[in-house]
Amino acid sequence: MTGFLVVIAGPSGVGKGTIVKKLVSEVSQLSLSISSTTRASRDGEINGREYFFLSDEEFSRKVEQGEFLEWADVHGKRYGTDSAYVLKQIHEGNIVILEIDVQGADHLRTQKLDTVTIFLTPPSMAELEKRLRERKTEAEDKVQSRLRVAQEELYEKDKFEYIVENNDIVETTEKIKSIIQSERRKRFK
Repeated sequence: MTGFLVVIAGPSGVGKGTIVKKLVSEVSQLSLSISSTTRASRDGEINGREYFFLSDEEFSRKVEQGEFLEWADVHGKRYGTDSAYVLKQIHEGNIVILEIDVQGADHLRTQKLDTVTIFLTPPSMAELEKRLRERKTEAEDKVQSRLRVAQEELYEKDKFEYIVENNDIVETTEKIKSIIQSERRKRFK
């Protein structure tokens, strides 16, 4: 029995990371794919737990050697998903969850992998802006940039199999758990 991919995408600040952490802790056979990034770590983040923090040179080498299943340039930093890890988990029968951006999801659609795509939306742009500001991780120009990109990403939501509004973390997590369980039943009858 092989597993499959679950892609969770959506604008920065929509709550992807929080929901993915809850899903991984609450759903059996769910494996989190840890992305690589060229961005600096934030307070409390540990290399190999939240991300693999790479230099531009290391990241470029991995791209050149075809080690990423997908990669994208997001807000001036690069993010990528390690192919070997994901494929190993799938072949072991696990469901691999990817927390990626819209560009990465587009690239994954071109791969020959069994993938379920979920787009997470904010209740409103005002709420998304509030969440970004409450994180207190970026300067004003970065917040404005993230809001502009979010507007563009929201136009892409119809490319996803499922669209889930994140109005409440617990409720949203339960909806996504139901989607995963339904998709698991379809595959493992």
